Amino acid sequence: MDNEKIAQLIAKIDAMPTLPTLVGRVLTITSDPNSSADDLLQAIEPDQSMTVKILKVANSAFYSRVRKVADLKQALMVLGFQEVRNLVLASAVFNNFQKIRKVKEFDARAFWRHSFITGLAAKGMAGPLKLAAGEMFIAGLIHDIGKLALLTALPLEFVRTMKMSGNYGLEGLIAEKHVLGLSHTDVGMRVLKRWMFPNHLVVATGFHHQPATDDSLRVYPLVVQLSDFLAHIVAMSPDLDEQIIFPEGCFSAETASLAKNYGIDWHLEAVKARGKELKQIMDLQAGVLDAFLN
Repeated sequence: MDNEKIAQLIAKIDAMPTLPTLVGRVLTITSDPNSSADDLLQAIEPDQSMTVKILKVANSAFYSRVRKVADLKQALMVLGFQEVRNLVLASAVFNNFQKIRKVKEFDARAFWRHSFITGLAAKGMAGPLKLAAGEMFIAGLIHDIGKLALLTALPLEFVRTMKMSGNYGLEGLIAEKHVLGLSHTDVGMRVLKRWMFPNHLVVATGFHHQPATDDSLRVYPLVVQLSDFLAHIVAMSPDLDEQIIFPEGCFSAETASLAKNYGIDWHLEAVKARGKELKQIMDLQAGVLDAFLN
């Protein structure tokens, strides 16, 4: 693809709607150590749609709470600044791409299901690495956001890349580069930077197929890559006690070495165990995806 067509694609991506003003305000408030719960409450409360969604998710299996969260103020007290911020980010991303559902040859619900499961897997891996579980959920949830941007900008061309590559892994990146001039990871980074997302989430999206490429924050894209593998494994392998289908590159030397550097067990039996654990979590969280989508 020539430079002129790449420039046209970038122009289309940059012309996409930004996230609501509310998201910027929430990011500013939650990153300011001098902000109070009242500041966050005043920012979110006027948006009734967002308030309802936060309460719906806060009362879902995602947080496994015994007592019902009755209002936004209680949600802020119970969940805390960062978790409410994460809910706002997740909801805003879902809302910004609602029209994707109408594109033929693209199963939007399957896309969001995979993204959601990747988020759950990343959340589950966060604890031992001393990473914020809520932020890792977001990292997994948005890892393929560049695909939605490409689908919005050039739907026919993007569907063509899906047919060429099966829409997965490094083959997908190669097909995207060949047909579109940019990969979904390139585009995802551009979109998230434009939306002013935290840098580690930008890096997690941009390098999740090649985490060794980034030096400073590689643990974030590494966790997302491994979580992406796990999400595909549980989707492709109905019975993890029988034959398991592993995605290409799952046990590459680079992946195994990088995982080992961070103390992550990543061998056949460990991955099998992680897959079983993820399936149990998926069963528990079955209705949470609908809370985000609706």
